[in-house]
Amino acid sequence: MTPPSLPTARPLRAGALLFDLDGTLSDSSAIYDWAWTEWSQEAGLDPAKALAIHHGRRIPETIALIAPAGYDVLAGSARVLELASSRVDGLREIPGATALLQSLPRERWAIVTSSYPDLVRRWLRRLAMPEPVVLVTALDVERGKPAPDCYRLAAKRLNRNVGDCVVFEDAPAGIAAGEAAGCQVIAVAKMLGDEALAGRDWVRDLRNVRIEIDAQSELRLSF
Repeated sequence: MTPPSLPTARPLRAGALLFDLDGTLSDSSAIYDWAWTEWSQEAGLDPAKALAIHHGRRIPETIALIAPAGYDVLAGSARVLELASSRVDGLREIPGATALLQSLPRERWAIVTSSYPDLVRRWLRRLAMPEPVVLVTALDVERGKPAPDCYRLAAKRLNRNVGDCVVFEDAPAGIAAGEAAGCQVIAVAKMLGDEALAGRDWVRDLRNVRIEIDAQSELRLSF
C-alpha cells in the first residue's frame, strides 16, 4: 500500500466532522461478513456477491442488487439485521476513534451510517465510544449512499453548511456520497486498496488526527 496522502500542504478547516461508522470508527467487518454469508446461504445465493458490494450500502439496497426477481427484500433485510445484531464478537475500534470523538465538541460532529439506530447504539456502547447528538441512519433518508442525502441531512441537523463539513469514510459508496454532497472527504484506508485511494487524501486510521478550534471557532485538523 502506498504511503498515506494528507492535506498537509494547505490548512484544513471545517465547521463540523461527519463520520461513517463501519470501517471508519468501528471495525464490524467480521460480523457483517458472517451475517451476509449466513443470509446468502439461506437464500441459495453465492455469498461472494453480497460480500463484494455490501460495504457502505444499506441492507435493502444490497439485497435488491443481488436477489432474484420476486425476492422479499424486506424479509431478507430483517434477517440480515437479525443476524448482525446477534453477536458482538469481532467488533473492534478503529485505532484512535474514541480519542478523536472525545476531543470534539458534541455539537460539531455526527455519525452518518447505512446501519440502523438500535444496532449503532449497541455497538457504540460496546466499544465505550461517545454517542453523537446527531445520528443519521438508514431510516432517515429515502436514498442511501452513494446518494448524498445522508450527508446533507447531517449537516442540516448540525446547523452547518454541508460544504464546510469534512467527511471521514472508508467505502467507495460513502466516499461518493460525501463528494456528491460537496464535502471534503478523508478516506480511512482499512477497506480500500491503492486504486481507490489514488488521487485522494487518506489516513490508515484515526490515531494521528488532531483537532484544534481556531479564533474563528472553526475546527482545524492536523495529521
